[in-house]
Amino acid sequence: MKNFPYFEYNLWEVILIKYDTHINGGIFLGMLFLGPFYNYIISNFNLIEISIFLLLYIYFLKLGSIFPDIDCPQSYIGKKFNILSKIINNKFHHRGFTHSALFIYFLIFISLLIDIGFKLLYPYILVFLDVYIFIMFYGFILGCISHILLDMFNSSGVCLFYPSCKKYRLPLAPVIKVGSNAEISLNSFLSLLTNILIVMYIFNLIEYLA
Repeated sequence: MKNFPYFEYNLWEVILIKYDTHINGGIFLGMLFLGPFYNYIISNFNLIEISIFLLLYIYFLKLGSIFPDIDCPQSYIGKKFNILSKIINNKFHHRGFTHSALFIYFLIFISLLIDIGFKLLYPYILVFLDVYIFIMFYGFILGCISHILLDMFNSSGVCLFYPSCKKYRLPLAPVIKVGSNAEISLNSFLSLLTNILIVMYIFNLIEYLA
């Protein structure tokens, strides 16, 4: 047991939900909210550009779906960026700032700043850049949201309204322990739903191009 001021840590906060579950959750949420943007890109871009956009989108969904665990050096991404992870963990602790609504608002604010910056610096290629900027941040932010939601199935919850240190879980959500059959089932279910959505988008694209 490791204690920090205002935080209580237990074993389930150190042993994380598996990163592949988070990735499947991120891609599922991303596919679920792709609709309006998908219709825009298939109407305005060619097949190669559409493919690039979708690959970028999925990449940033995956990145966002594991990024909040940068606050834990034992996590998959924490091990990749160990020094940064230790700094963030020392400052905010696990499931603090990077697992909060404040973090999502921060990401939205940064994305708007970058978008405004490009509008001022590169007004003549705005449409081209805008799509790339939007798809990267949209995917990344949705991935982060999915991560937070999945962690709210865990018994310890997250500091959703950081800097308040009160932990929150999803109302009425079953407790899913790390590595349990429940997590394996959830992972498989998310993967199945994601594949169904992807097939639907592919058929929609084929129908549009036909």
